Amino acid sequence: MDVANKVGQLLGVKVTFTNPTWDAVPGGLRSGAFDVSIGSLAPTAELQALIDFTDPYYYTGGQLAVKQGTPPILSAAGLAGKIVGAGAQTTFFYWLRSHTSRRSRRSPPRPTAFRSSRTAP
Repeated sequence: MDVANKVGQLLGVKVTFTNPTWDAVPGGLRSGAFDVSIGSLAPTAELQALIDFTDPYYYTGGQLAVKQGTPPILSAAGLAGKIVGAGAQTTFFYWLRSHTSRRSRRSPPRPTAFRSSRTAP
């Protein structure tokens, strides 16, 4: 949010935050539902053909969390037989698709997750 607010301040425009489902971001940009997405949308070849990306402005490593007391997962092979959650259209979603034999399924969105309706001054 700090990056979005600073960009809005520098451009002299009002910033309004919305919370679409992650996989709705590319379509929302293309349809004009919103003007910009500031977040971790993976610049895949497929998405680069549909929307414009800036040069990356940060990098972050992936993290895996498991229930306390569960044996550690040290490689993609350790995911075998496990249910794995990842945000749609994220770098980690695509990593899982390319490094495991897991099929993806969509969970219903939780309306209270990461809700923000704040408007920048």
